Amino acid sequence: MCAYLIPPVTGDYTFWMVSANASELWLSSDGLAVHKAKIGFTPPPPDTNELPATWNFAFDLKNPAGNQGRGDWHKYPSQKSAPIRLIAGQSYYIEARHEVSPGDWLGVLWSKPGEDNTVPTQLVPASFLSPVLE
Repeated sequence: MCAYLIPPVTGDYTFWMVSANASELWLSSDGLAVHKAKIGFTPPPPDTNELPATWNFAFDLKNPAGNQGRGDWHKYPSQKSAPIRLIAGQSYYIEARHEVSPGDWLGVLWSKPGEDNTVPTQLVPASFLSPVLE
């Protein structure tokens, strides 16, 4: 899946990649896909034939405060990006890649400037994404 991310405020954003199977999150320094770099990923489980039910089930959106200490959205250090400086209103190409299997899902979480960047605060809202029409 790919889109243009248009951040609401200027500052440092941190992203988390979560999924039921292997996944990658890529972000460009601008609106061009050719400039994208991998900023996070969820590795595949050791035995893909026996994917545990709790592989990477991630985030309680109804109780964000309760996410502190839950291991699934930070099961692997690779799931979290370094802080990335984004400019409000500028378009950035973003791409989430996912290994597809039955019952899969993926999510891209973030913390915005001024928020605690040790925990994600929400899924990236669709209101800050625009379709790639190519």
